[in-house]
Amino acid sequence: MPSFTTQVVVEWEDCDPAGIIFYPRFFSYFDRGAWNLWYSLGLTRDVMRECGAIGMPIVDAGAEFLYPCRFKDQLLLESSIEELRDKTVKVAHRIHIGAQLAVRGYEVRFWGVPHPDDPLRLKAGTFPERVRILLR
Repeated sequence: MPSFTTQVVVEWEDCDPAGIIFYPRFFSYFDRGAWNLWYSLGLTRDVMRECGAIGMPIVDAGAEFLYPCRFKDQLLLESSIEELRDKTVKVAHRIHIGAQLAVRGYEVRFWGVPHPDDPLRLKAGTFPERVRILLR
């Protein structure tokens, strides 16, 4: 399955007073990695809109924190498509400091199309074939 690697430098704004990453920041990194992955495959926001989607919201996410990441560490975030279903995609994320695996996580996202009964809501639509081809 496709993957993309994003380099991240841990900045002070990412850290707690002890100088290690405050755990919610990893989910921000995961989001960045997922969007970098989509764009590397040609799935831009314009393509999403052309295919009827507003975006790809998260319905589930999780992480295992295996090794501390500290201020000014240089991280490698590898984001890869782990599973593609009719309406959802699971993205696996792995963060390394050098050879050390520091964080393992995931996101489950859905193909978000406008809800027919309420324009303020989204519903899960089926991935169009054009998008499925990009994500394979």
